[in-house]
Amino acid sequence: MPQITIYPDADPEVTSVDGWVVHESANDTWANIRGGAGTDASSGAPTYAGASVLAGATTDKWSEMYRSIYLFDTSVIPADATITSATYSLYVYNKINGLSLSDAHGGICLVSSAPTSNTALASGDYNNLGTTEFATRIGYSSITVDGYNDMALNASGLAAIDKSGITKFGVRMGADLDNSEPAWVITRESRFLACFSESSGTSKNPKLVINYTLPDPPTKTTEVGTGSTRPTYTIKVWKYEWDDTFGDGGAPYNFNEANPIRNLVAEWDDATFIGFEKTINGGCGECIFTLGRKFDDFGEGEDVALYNMVEIISNDRYGSKVIYTGYISKYKPMVDGNTEKVEVTCLGYQTTLKFQTYHFNHGDLSSTIQEHLLYKISNINPANIIKYMVDGHIFATDKELEPVDAFSPINYTATSIENSATVSMKVSYPTKYEMLDWCVEVSENIDYWYMDGEATIHYKAFSNEEDHDFTFGKDFKNVNLEKSIENTFNKTVMSNRRQWGDKDYAALHFPVGNHTQLGSYQLEEGYVREELVEDQTIETQDELLTKGTKRNEAVSDPNRTIDFNISGDIYDIDSINPGDTCRIQNMPETIDIDLNKMAIRKVTYMKDYVKLQVITQKEQLKSQITDRDPTRTLKIVGREDIPNKLYYDITA
Repeated sequence: MPQITIYPDADPEVTSVDGWVVHESANDTWANIRGGAGTDASSGAPTYAGASVLAGATTDKWSEMYRSIYLFDTSVIPADATITSATYSLYVYNKINGLSLSDAHGGICLVSSAPTSNTALASGDYNNLGTTEFATRIGYSSITVDGYNDMALNASGLAAIDKSGITKFGVRMGADLDNSEPAWVITRESRFLACFSESSGTSKNPKLVINYTLPDPPTKTTEVGTGSTRPTYTIKVWKYEWDDTFGDGGAPYNFNEANPIRNLVAEWDDATFIGFEKTINGGCGECIFTLGRKFDDFGEGEDVALYNMVEIISNDRYGSKVIYTGYISKYKPMVDGNTEKVEVTCLGYQTTLKFQTYHFNHGDLSSTIQEHLLYKISNINPANIIKYMVDGHIFATDKELEPVDAFSPINYTATSIENSATVSMKVSYPTKYEMLDWCVEVSENIDYWYMDGEATIHYKAFSNEEDHDFTFGKDFKNVNLEKSIENTFNKTVMSNRRQWGDKDYAALHFPVGNHTQLGSYQLEEGYVREELVEDQTIETQDELLTKGTKRNEAVSDPNRTIDFNISGDIYDIDSINPGDTCRIQNMPETIDIDLNKMAIRKVTYMKDYVKLQVITQKEQLKSQITDRDPTRTLKIVGREDIPNKLYYDITA
């Protein structure tokens, strides 16, 4: 049975509020203290009176009476849900019965409330609490201190839950609700003090736990997602051509200088596709199209041609959006019995960056080649490096060379690349893909990059606000939680050659569990050793140990990921991108993961729905250390003609 737990919003409130209201007067009658206008209210205190009555200094006079109000955004409950039970819980941390009230009159009473605002309380709300009890009251002697007091809702309480809006409750003391004036004792007080939503975390916040059932799904005779909400897709094929000014030789050209002409070749109305992936620190993955065409007449060299650009445009009730841009990397005409078809494979344009070397001949980088084939970059904003990479993406003097490189639509916008503090670093002939990763790694305020469906590069920090809000039982009904230690052992390898003292060394670092192992191996003449490279920028043994230990600490805990599907029938799935943050609600409280501000690590687009893999922001930063796939091999080779000297042979 689905269950959802809802809390009032903490300050600043968005849809709901909680807090206290009070009538204060130095010495007043019971009728006035109970029925008069409120004098104060608060919706920002983490703790205060849940309800109270305070006697005045004058015989049979009263000084104050407190009540409290609790609102819950219950619009997250599915509209077709049937609520079977619900429990309101209030965390009490102190109680006093100085007026010797009876068990009933000193107890907690749950009633309705009707504040004038859903996000702020005012003194006038003091008289906006109801008189019908929504649960069996908890007598004073039964009030739990330093713990939750659970109240199962009765029929009236269940009827008060608003599945399309805000459910509004209030709490009064029994003597107040019953209008039973206590025996006066000078300046004595009866009260219970409670925690509000401003308390740290949610372990003490007021909460409403609702159990409900959903109707059985109708028997489907058509494909999932069919109907008016299902998107349609336009698939366009483009070919780039140069204008007459390009290809004359001379200096390298960038994309803007080359003035490529993009011509629409075809719209594929005979194409089907299953889906594709979009990943953080990456982009659109492989997408395979099937064309219903003849084996020997399928448009080869026209729309079906290597390097042609293919766009998928989604058209649904949310509008039209380019969700995929890739280039044709492979095609296969096939015959299967009486069926003829062509299978066309496309790759996202970020894959072209994996085999293109980054060029350092741009003036504002001030780069110089150093010993050991390292480039030293000083006081450079990584954002400028990325912009330069895009602006100077074409480096060819002949239009017949490097067609993928030459015809790339990779771009950025004024807002997609965020600035970060300037840095200095050393790199060794990186590919453009590696350069993107390194820019993220060295930037203090940048957390990830990705290339979206329009081939636009985003270089971003995680958002402080959730981009998406998903509720289990409403937005998704299946979920997988995985814990893994695969990336906590022997996954970080740093290989480097430095001359420490008068010896040449290759230094290797392995984080193993919670322990650090450091090995410095002297290289003798003629010695050959091969290792995968992750980091070649270490200058000293101390730096190696410090950096390695830091990385080891990052990977010492298990990885935890959550996978679930979001249907396009109920959500704008085209708006979900890798790197977005989300909040997951209504998950079992036993899950030891902070489900706020989760990072979306991977989006698998499946037409009618998306499969999401989310991870905490901390886990995502950890994975950037452990999951990076080295694309080059470093060979440290001893040279006989230069005793005690080594050189690097870097191969793709």
